[in-house]
Amino acid sequence: MNEHYHELSDEELAYRKKRNKEEMKYQIISFMLMIALTGVAFAIVAGKTIEALYFMPFLILLAVVQVVLQLFYLMHMKEEGYGAIQVFMLAGTFVALIVAATFIIEVWI
Repeated sequence: MNEHYHELSDEELAYRKKRNKEEMKYQIISFMLMIALTGVAFAIVAGKTIEALYFMPFLILLAVVQVVLQLFYLMHMKEEGYGAIQVFMLAGTFVALIVAATFIIEVWI
C-alpha cells in the first residue's frame, strides 16, 4: 500500500494525510460518545433513575444512536460506494420492524 503513496504528488499526499487525520478524529470522537452512551445505559439500569414507562424506549433510543454511529463512523457507511448496502440494510430494518410489530400486535391484542 505504501508504494501508492510514492506515486502521489506532494499536494495529493498532504490532502490524504489531512483527510485521514480528520477521519481518525471523527472515529475517536464517535467511539468516546459510544462509550459515554453505554455508561449512561448502565447507570440507568443500575440506578433505576427513569420511570418504568420510559425505561425501555430510552434504552432503545440509546441503542439506535449507537448503531448509527457505528455504521457511519466505524464501518465507513457514509463514504461513496455503499449505496446498495445502505438500501439493503434499510430494507432489512423495515422488514424487521414490520415483523416485530406484527408479533406485538398478535400477542398483545
